Amino acid sequence: MSPRRLVTSLLALVCTTACGGDDAPAPSGEVAPPWDTYCVATFTEDYDIMGFDRLTLRINAGETYLVRRLEIGDRVDPEVVFLGERGVYGLDLALEGKPLPFTSNCASGMTQSYAGAFADVTLYKDADATEVACTLAAGTVWPSAGGGYALTGDLTFDPNTPLIYRVNFDGLAGVCGGATEAFMKAYSERVGEKDARTYALSVLLGPATVP
Repeated sequence: MSPRRLVTSLLALVCTTACGGDDAPAPSGEVAPPWDTYCVATFTEDYDIMGFDRLTLRINAGETYLVRRLEIGDRVDPEVVFLGERGVYGLDLALEGKPLPFTSNCASGMTQSYAGAFADVTLYKDADATEVACTLAAGTVWPSAGGGYALTGDLTFDPNTPLIYRVNFDGLAGVCGGATEAFMKAYSERVGEKDARTYALSVLLGPATVP
């Protein structure tokens, strides 16, 4: 081994044992327990998620993602979600009349709607996030007809600064001390080839139960 290569190898070994932090693998985005019992999409072909004519994420054939929307129609395409460490990020599948690139354990129109916490999350009573409304543990799920979130305050692109969203999900009151709406922090994390805000709360679909 050359002296230069030896020095490089030793530096790499020192940083691996002492630097820390950066050697943890990024989330794959694929579905994982307990979410694999809900509606999932197993891709039968490679599929590229594009953003501004650039590759955002490549989904490989055989990979499985959680489904958030199965309907196909005028200006409506299926949607899967990337599971991050601090929440989920929606991935619209722009099919443009092409066949579905995945198979699923669910069928459109034969599902049940839920909302769930994909990471431990604190919900607040105020937009300044000073008074706690409740805390929900990752894996908390409840039946929900739908809902969503809206940005409050100023938009910032600083990945180290959380954004605060007003959240309003059907059925939230039943798991959050009667609160029908609340405020939530959203953090930035790596999603494929870009940094994006992931959301600890989201809607999801499950197979319809047999009466």
